[in-house]
Amino acid sequence: MNRPGMRLLFRLVHRRYIDAAQDGAGPRAFGGRGNNPGTAAIYATDSVVAGLAEVAAGLEEAVLDDLVVLPIYLPARVRVASVSQAALPGGWQADPQQRATRQAGARWLAEKESCVLEVPSASNPNQGTYLLNPAHPDFPSVLWLPPEPLAEIQDVASLPPVASPAPSPSRRRDVFLCHASEDKKGVIEPLAAAMKTARISYWLDRDIVKWGDSTTGAVNEGLKVSRSAIAVLSKTFLRKNWPRFEMNAALAEEIELGRTRLLVLLVGTEAERAHIFTQLPLLRHKRYEVWTGDAATIIAALQDCLTSSGD
Repeated sequence: MNRPGMRLLFRLVHRRYIDAAQDGAGPRAFGGRGNNPGTAAIYATDSVVAGLAEVAAGLEEAVLDDLVVLPIYLPARVRVASVSQAALPGGWQADPQQRATRQAGARWLAEKESCVLEVPSASNPNQGTYLLNPAHPDFPSVLWLPPEPLAEIQDVASLPPVASPAPSPSRRRDVFLCHASEDKKGVIEPLAAAMKTARISYWLDRDIVKWGDSTTGAVNEGLKVSRSAIAVLSKTFLRKNWPRFEMNAALAEEIELGRTRLLVLLVGTEAERAHIFTQLPLLRHKRYEVWTGDAATIIAALQDCLTSSGD
């Protein structure tokens, strides 16, 4: 089974092994759940929480403090195949030699059917883990976003466990609203109300992600179905890693597509806005709007962008 559409994955590694984590050197040397020694492979998960569950067992607290999160952006053209639990023999989770998953992974790596393979998790049947093939022709299209120290990701503890797939939005959205939760009341809510009046459809986590849904799955879905993304950048945003993951995914897709995908809305004083660009230098070249409390001005600029994008 092949699943289209962009998605964001995560790989947790020790900071000293960041470079090796991107070429599969570790699994090539020692083997893994889905590959034999001698063949390179890269392991990832669809949420930071899932990745932490995969690597945390047996690690000392000091080692956990040195972990970093490597977000991995998969463009829509990178195919993702999947292996169902039904395709694996009974009791495969309990096999210490991991023969069934290694056999399936080795066959997939050799045949190069796709660049990415989704496989069941041995610890959580509702959680997906992923295998990337560095030898696949599509692998150069995979984009590695800047690493984030795990200790600084304040949102991890509040994320719900990966559950059933998030409900698909009923239709395509005009805008994905990327923001820190502290800016929801002062910026996002009046902006969303103005969008509704202007008949601009938007993706907002409060309206889409329900109790028990997979946060990461819903965000991936929201980014996929939205024509553009607005990053509401404030001093609070800079301290929030999860919104930065969302922003980086939209920026990566902009680079891939060669058209404007990410719109920047600055919040705060002039000094605070200048500080934002020192922390996010990749955005310095982008034209931006400033939030003054007047949603009508932002809506007018947004309508111009949506009209000129033509998609």
